[in-house]
Amino acid sequence: MARRSQRNSTSLGKLETTLSELVKTEEAYIEQLSCIVNGYLREFRKTIPQLTIPDDLRGYKGRFIFCNIEQIFQWHRDSFSQILKYYRHATSELGTAILKCDADLQMYAKYCNNLPTAQCILRDYKEYFKEVQEKLKLKWQLCDLLISPAQRLAAYESFISSITDNLREVDADWESMEKAHEMILKVQKHINDFSALEDMKNFNGDIYDHGKLLFQEYLHCKYDGKKRLHYVFLFTRLLVFTDRQNSKEKDGIPSYTCCLQIPMNKLHMKVLSKKEFSLNTTDPNKKCTPIICQGSSKEVHNLWLMQLQSQLQIQAELVAYLEYPTEEETNREVAI
Repeated sequence: MARRSQRNSTSLGKLETTLSELVKTEEAYIEQLSCIVNGYLREFRKTIPQLTIPDDLRGYKGRFIFCNIEQIFQWHRDSFSQILKYYRHATSELGTAILKCDADLQMYAKYCNNLPTAQCILRDYKEYFKEVQEKLKLKWQLCDLLISPAQRLAAYESFISSITDNLREVDADWESMEKAHEMILKVQKHINDFSALEDMKNFNGDIYDHGKLLFQEYLHCKYDGKKRLHYVFLFTRLLVFTDRQNSKEKDGIPSYTCCLQIPMNKLHMKVLSKKEFSLNTTDPNKKCTPIICQGSSKEVHNLWLMQLQSQLQIQAELVAYLEYPTEEETNREVAI
């Protein structure tokens, strides 16, 4: 009994240390992000900067360097850091609160996949940014700062894994924290998925504009009198049918060619049988024959049905809310 009490005390001490370090390092991370946004980026945006910006850096190259770092900084400063502090001593609620940040953490996919391009451009202008650092007396070099978001995401996985283990050791409520850990792992997987999608052929626009990647799998499709095997991606706002070409290298990333895409708010689905369902667009400006779909296995087929029906239900509820707001919301608008 005494040994168990001592073991629990040790685990609680480890838990307290890990939680303290999580909050402390979050503050340090925000300081680094602030150095980028309020230092380098603010100087870069000035109409009359203190140092002359190279002409070819002012255009798209500059946008590639900073990408969506300002969005990441604002969210951590105004939201996530507050969550960590508020639920500092309520770990079961902390896990639930982190889970609700799933959609916000997806912004890391765009940043992390843009990072190699940003670093490549930065190497060509290292002297300019070194001068900016010295002129503004900034604490860190930009090349060291740009890697910090990718490192921080990996740190969250490690922190949350440790917290989960400590909670399990003392028989505390660890389930929600374990789910938060699984969510972080999925975010990291999505980053890898997006790395291949960035170079998708025949796709116009920014893949990151279509929301979270919800599901991906093969579908056997029939349309225009032909049978095809497509690898299909379901995003929050878009359904993309692709041809997938696996890499010849053992651990290589597959490549994709976009064949069809249907906005989710224009998607109509009809279950034809236990083995087939049809998909079509409701856009009157686009002529498209129904796509007859079948999963590559019974399990995959049912997963596709569940995912599509769930997302279409969310779309329908959103439209209904916008068209027929609740009485409470209507009264609030009238009061305003």
